[in-house]
Amino acid sequence: MRMMGVAITLALFVNSHSVSAQEKTPQGQTPKAPPAKVYTSEESAAVSDASRKKAEALEQARDRKIRRLSRSICKGC
Repeated sequence: MRMMGVAITLALFVNSHSVSAQEKTPQGQTPKAPPAKVYTSEESAAVSDASRKKAEALEQARDRKIRRLSRSICKGC
């Protein structure tokens, strides 16, 4: 029983060091981020309109689904 506990502890200790050794970047260097895209006012308006229309369509579909479900549950008292 004691040997199994020692073996498990040793395995966890070795695995924790191997996991922390991965993904190390050289000192003084940072990972590069992709450059941010700058939108014009027209592009920004087009993107916001498209996302608003998409959100409205999703909401309307959800409302139709809820109405259909609520109608099928209640048959009237």
